[in-house]
Amino acid sequence: MADFFGQVGPIVESIDPDKPHEHPDAAKLDSITLAQFCKDKSGNELVAFLLNSSVRYLLGVEADEISALWFFAYAKAGTGLQNMMSARQGGGQYLRLHEGTQTLSRKLAAELSPKRVRLSSPVSAITHSPDGCTVTTTAGKAFRSRRVIVSIPTPLYRKIDFSPPLPATKQQLSSATFMGFFAKVTLVYSKPWWQDHGLNAIFESALGPVIYSRSTSIPSTNHWSITGFVVGEPGRRWSKLSAEDRKAAVIKQLSHGFGSHIGSEVPAPVEYVEEDWAKRAYFGGGPMPVMGPGAVTGPAKGAWAEPVGPVHFVGSETASAWRGYMEGAVRSGLRGAEEVIAGLKRQTQGGKL
Repeated sequence: MADFFGQVGPIVESIDPDKPHEHPDAAKLDSITLAQFCKDKSGNELVAFLLNSSVRYLLGVEADEISALWFFAYAKAGTGLQNMMSARQGGGQYLRLHEGTQTLSRKLAAELSPKRVRLSSPVSAITHSPDGCTVTTTAGKAFRSRRVIVSIPTPLYRKIDFSPPLPATKQQLSSATFMGFFAKVTLVYSKPWWQDHGLNAIFESALGPVIYSRSTSIPSTNHWSITGFVVGEPGRRWSKLSAEDRKAAVIKQLSHGFGSHIGSEVPAPVEYVEEDWAKRAYFGGGPMPVMGPGAVTGPAKGAWAEPVGPVHFVGSETASAWRGYMEGAVRSGLRGAEEVIAGLKRQTQGGKL
């Protein structure tokens, strides 16, 4: 694996994550999948197996589904593959919010004036011109604004009726990107039985359905749980099972995995909760849109973050750094806000406000 990373490292470092299509070897790297690149450079089945496991872990897809060039640009934006997977300080898996990430949204919303945030109001259409925008919801309610920020994943752009239509590059971007399969299962227990056996609740498997797990316990509230992630092709197969069979498969796998180490039967969970992001209408999977071969150097190249008149586009996939992570999402939001402010200033100076 070290030899393979030794070959990949210089390529990743030489790529501009905002302009991967300008890399000298862009056409070649974008014409093959990451799996094919690994086969060409390594030919080692174990290396290919470990690389595919990493891709599942990070993106919920298989290495033979994504462009090698796209993946290397993604790795560069995330400060390198190994750091993206690291749970050490500064790594991509280092921090977790005990009360859930939705806490951030709720507390930010609480600082705004009442009724500024409209919930359960999906947007169906956006009409835009130099004079402003009209956003219409599926319920038929219309809102006027001078600028609009779109933050849904790129594959979902085509679910909104833009008038005038988005440029061909944005439409190509929406068509050329797709989401990986990501689901989360949480098993709640009456007590942290794993700690009694000196375990930390970390479980990893290449076969699935759970690919990896972590303790999501909150000792201060006496909440004890293990959360597993069901991703990639094993996840797709698991999702086709009935709800009862999905639950049984998860409990059986974790019971066998941990039970073989503690030498006794694993206690049954007192509660089981699953969340399949692929079934969320306004998300479609996770954790971020990916691209297959030929898409990075295709018509959509460079269109990720480009505004269209008064319409601005943000989202973790548009970030220059930590693409696909919350850090990238926040950075893209700041960039979008700066674009809006600059645009409003230009309008003011031009006497249009």
